[in-house]
Amino acid sequence: MIHEAELSIVSEHIERKLGLFFPKNRFADLKRALSLAIPETGFGNDHSLFFNALYTNRLTPQQLDTLALYLTIGETYFFREKICLDVFTKIIIPEIIKNRDELNREIRIWSAGCCTGEEAYTIAMSLNEAMQDIDKWKITIIGTDVNRNFIQKAKNGRYTQWSFRDTPDNLKKKYFTQIGKEFEVIPKIRKMVSFSYLNLADNKYPLVETNTFAMDVIFCRNVLMYFSTEQATKVVDRFKACLTHEGWFITSPVEVSNVYFSTLNQVIINEALVYRKSKWNHQSEPKPERLSFPVDISEIPKISVNSSHLHEVEKLKIEPAIPYDRKKHEAENKDQKLDLKHIYKLIDRTRYEDAMMHLQKLAKLHPTEPSIKFLLAKVFANTGHHTEARILCDELISTNKMNAEYYYLLATILFDQNQKDEAGKVINQVLYIDHTHLLAHFLKGNIARMEGKKQVANKHYKNLLNLIQNMNDSEVIADSGGLTVGRLKEMIIDHI
Repeated sequence: MIHEAELSIVSEHIERKLGLFFPKNRFADLKRALSLAIPETGFGNDHSLFFNALYTNRLTPQQLDTLALYLTIGETYFFREKICLDVFTKIIIPEIIKNRDELNREIRIWSAGCCTGEEAYTIAMSLNEAMQDIDKWKITIIGTDVNRNFIQKAKNGRYTQWSFRDTPDNLKKKYFTQIGKEFEVIPKIRKMVSFSYLNLADNKYPLVETNTFAMDVIFCRNVLMYFSTEQATKVVDRFKACLTHEGWFITSPVEVSNVYFSTLNQVIINEALVYRKSKWNHQSEPKPERLSFPVDISEIPKISVNSSHLHEVEKLKIEPAIPYDRKKHEAENKDQKLDLKHIYKLIDRTRYEDAMMHLQKLAKLHPTEPSIKFLLAKVFANTGHHTEARILCDELISTNKMNAEYYYLLATILFDQNQKDEAGKVINQVLYIDHTHLLAHFLKGNIARMEGKKQVANKHYKNLLNLIQNMNDSEVIADSGGLTVGRLKEMIIDHI
């Protein structure tokens, strides 16, 4: 048993050593991660012995890596977030090249928090595709991470099919060599990238020793969410110092924050938001800068909403729906002799491939069971298989047009595909069915904020604050992937 008093001390040491922030309202997440990590570090179930080693700096780098592995999500794949990559290759890189002269034909890029290397290699492949005269340029791409196991895998450059779920077949054939069941990055691309250990909580950047100086572009996606607001702001300030005079900073859409990036200029390219280091020292809040570059997003698949579902729901007199509840579903499954606890554990550990395999087998045995289809749709959505997830959502909605969670999942899929208008319409249906749906209010607010509709966004954020004001900060929001009420409050306050 790990007590709350112990967790307070542990969280302080983890933040000091790894930079990962676990406030009191995330102690449940921390406790779950520690329960999984400690047996893997060689301490068995002796929590006290592990904590003593942590406090006295006696954990080995390998043991710290294991701890970091369970405290963060190491889920990534090649060519993730295509719109972001389009902006990078079609706008940012041409802009950098245009401002270079014959004596300065070098481009330096940093993938910070690179995980197992997919992002860094994606950058290299994207440049090779976009720059016809790339051989005439000196390209430097570095990838860094706090987990040495991830770095070693990145250096090996070998990946399973799971890393290619959003990779065009022609690029896979062009840049990878199949070796058994694995695919190895070709030498030309591997030579473009170097990997090394770096803890972003340390002060070892910008430094010549870590090769983190004079960067033209820094990618740091799905990393800052693990830091406290204070720590994240410090990290971004150090990133700014690493950038060239007109350097660019690219983060994940979910990490966009006026608090973190107040010293950088916002640049909106079509619907993508990136950041650029200013030529002057901004003391006031930066105003968004709009560039009218034509970004080609025609290749992004469109997902149309089945309007018949929406039309039929609007006609009905609706009683508030009961939000999806895992415990209720588990109880129903138990009655039907279905035990999904093992699959939930796989999902919690982000072992999506294993979860998908088990769910597909169960779906064949129980083809009409909605809880299996719903879980499978969520796994598909979380791993970028949006078409498959959408098909299952359509099936679920056709059998139960009053389940708010089915519509909410569909809305998140549309949002991930950058179809914000359609996502907004589906979210309206969610709130029509269940006006207390917390995550729907949050997504609706985020969509409005990204569209520049600040008043609409704040309306939904304030409605959400009213709904959660009497809830315990440590309470985990249903079907949120572990998001606590306290953490949601922090995110809302950052956005307002």
